[in-house]
Amino acid sequence: MAKKGLIFRQNKKPLGNESFLYKQIYSFIPEFDTFCIVNGNKQKRTVKTFIELEVYQYKICVISFFNEGFGKGKDKYRVRCKLGPGHIKAIIKGCLEAYYRLIDKKGHHAFIFSAANDINDVQEDNKRNSIYTLYIDYNFRNREDYIQDGSLRLNTFKLVHKGYEFNRYCDRFFADFEKRVEEEINSPDEDCK
Repeated sequence: MAKKGLIFRQNKKPLGNESFLYKQIYSFIPEFDTFCIVNGNKQKRTVKTFIELEVYQYKICVISFFNEGFGKGKDKYRVRCKLGPGHIKAIIKGCLEAYYRLIDKKGHHAFIFSAANDINDVQEDNKRNSIYTLYIDYNFRNREDYIQDGSLRLNTFKLVHKGYEFNRYCDRFFADFEKRVEEEINSPDEDCK
């Protein structure tokens, strides 16, 4: 039986043109059981999610996650796995826990993500973005001490602590991040067509 909860897997160094300083990779399985219907029968299944924290210069952290078995390219973040709202909340809670482990050791970091659109379905304020931001707004530790920015059109999100010392650099990074998100929306991979 796979171990449940948030499990640190490895630190990864950048390869080729990757610009992060390092990436922390976690696996996550919720504490509750997940069920699905197979041939009319209810069966328990284990859904493992991988959570990635890319840490950049100036204490910037970009968080992403995907479910095991859904590819290696950019599309792995875009595949909808038909998980229930409780399971999605548990994954976001796991993402926040991974982020808290980082900031508890290294101090405040900017918290950034993009809620990817489904394959062949580009939407402003998509379902993922609505769920993620709602959960984060209510469950982010000391939320009142953070300033929020982002775009509903691009489904991007940034939280920066009021005491964060690298605002100018983070603003520039986030502008470039949003530009990359927009380019991906406007020119999807060949695999997505």
